[in-house]
Amino acid sequence: MPVPDAGIPREWVDAVRTAIAHNRAPSLAGNRFWELPGDVFYCGECGRQMTPTTVNAARGHLYYRCPTRQNDGKGACSLSKNFRADEVEPLIWEFVSNLLSSRERLQ
Repeated sequence: MPVPDAGIPREWVDAVRTAIAHNRAPSLAGNRFWELPGDVFYCGECGRQMTPTTVNAARGHLYYRCPTRQNDGKGACSLSKNFRADEVEPLIWEFVSNLLSSRERLQ
């Protein structure tokens, strides 16, 4: 909606719109503030990205699972285990933060 004389140059508005044109909404798995991004946690059997699943958000039952089995049937991936988010996220965060804090590894 156009706002007459908002005090912001039109070029700035257009630049911001261009900059955010390809942004995507964050995941709403369980309405949680943070979860693992899809490029970090993969299925060890079929290689697909593990996806967050909320079984009961009110009781804190949050998991990661391989979507292949549900989407393509039981024979598509042998990994039937769901991983508890409260156990997996700290392990992965520790691994990633150790990588980022090591100057030699970053170089």
